[in-house]
Amino acid sequence: MGHAQIARDMKTLWDLVRQEGIDPYAPHASKQLAELARARNLTYLLASTGTAFEVIDVMRAMYKQEIEHQKQLAALELVTTLPGMTQENSRDTATVIESLISEARRSILLLAYRLTERELLNKLHAYHRQPGTRLRLMVSHEEDLTGIMTRWPDNARPRQVEAFQYVKREDSKIQLHTGEIIYPPFHAKTIVTDGEYCYIGSANFTHGGMSRNVEVGVRVQSEHIASDLWRVAEAFPTRLLHRWDGHQARIISPA
Repeated sequence: MGHAQIARDMKTLWDLVRQEGIDPYAPHASKQLAELARARNLTYLLASTGTAFEVIDVMRAMYKQEIEHQKQLAALELVTTLPGMTQENSRDTATVIESLISEARRSILLLAYRLTERELLNKLHAYHRQPGTRLRLMVSHEEDLTGIMTRWPDNARPRQVEAFQYVKREDSKIQLHTGEIIYPPFHAKTIVTDGEYCYIGSANFTHGGMSRNVEVGVRVQSEHIASDLWRVAEAFPTRLLHRWDGHQARIISPA
């Protein structure tokens, strides 16, 4: 088998690894890789390179290369709230966040310490008038969620929405230098739309964060970072407070 054919088949195997969601650094990755090669009649790769462990080294190298490529492709843009100051090298926070919501067509993940800004809520209502949209909210303050969910317009009932509150777990307590024991507060301010566009910054989704305080953040265009943010959010300890099934809202009692 020539080197060019081996290279092509190695690329084919890498594409299959990605499709199957195999992590080349997982403990059983070598076994999974061998099974995948057998299923696709590519076992000669294992023999031609020596062992499955050598093939996994190639897969890991390709994985690192793709990660670096994704990082290079990530478009970064400075976002600020600078009341009374000139924004020469950045975009306005409210404008960026409102645009992200308005331009979303499939999904929105919103992580918020506070979520009370009326214009943002109006944009979320308009977003959910579109068919087939998904919205996941995660906030620190239950009263924000309750107010949002109970006042959602009847003509903009979401097709698929889940609202979570971050919860304090016993095993997450930390001790300060003063000796005080506290629970880490949920202080995230992030939005991810359509699995590609993100805002990460200091601004709360409030009137103050959008127009009155000095805030700094970034807008990122990266499927890799967006995917990682979804995974991080799904790992947070939360309790489901509200879920819409079709057009019917259900308020779920705290656990």
